[in-house]
Amino acid sequence: MQPGKKKLKTYGNQLIALTGGIGSGKSFVLRCFAKLGFVTIDTDGLVHKLLLPNTEVHHKIAKLFPQCVQEDGTINRNVLFALASNSESGIKQLEEIIHPALWHYRSEYILALRKRSRRSIVVEIPLFFERTQHNDPLHYDIAISTICAPEVQKSRAIRRNHMTIEKFNAIMAKQVNNEVRRQNADILVDTTYNKAHVFRQIKNVIANGRKRAKNSIGH
Repeated sequence: MQPGKKKLKTYGNQLIALTGGIGSGKSFVLRCFAKLGFVTIDTDGLVHKLLLPNTEVHHKIAKLFPQCVQEDGTINRNVLFALASNSESGIKQLEEIIHPALWHYRSEYILALRKRSRRSIVVEIPLFFERTQHNDPLHYDIAISTICAPEVQKSRAIRRNHMTIEKFNAIMAKQVNNEVRRQNADILVDTTYNKAHVFRQIKNVIANGRKRAKNSIGH
């Protein structure tokens, strides 16, 4: 995204990508935007819907990784991740099933929202810089990235259910680092400290439209 001052608008029909590494506070920041009047979309929630029984994605994954399907027909995502992670080909096959379906589903969902409202939309997209911005059919007006101190990020992630050091390292290996985020994000939100500090940053960027690392709203 080209450098330049951009201002967030609650109303104005902006499409805003919210990204960040695992454990960097994306979900909390998304909730902050919802509280401040933006329409918000949790991409992980959309993936859950794509994985429901009787969907095309479910059928493809069940055929490729039958061990991840539970007795009630639902997919155990932790088992699925473990199975796919056994090889590069497994991860690639899984991504080739999920990503195109997700981009299409999310696009249709956003277009439907825009027909009903002029409010700006914030979409939580974990792999925006890694994959989405090059493949998603939609154009995002602004890219926001959460960042935090590496030790804080690791501590938060490891506290999650079913998370291990090995799984955390595997996820981190597929995500860009903070320097890449500083170079590519229009807006940075530093979540190293408390939630009140994060919320103040977001209100500040809505009011002032600050941009780039040197004007990072965490500083």
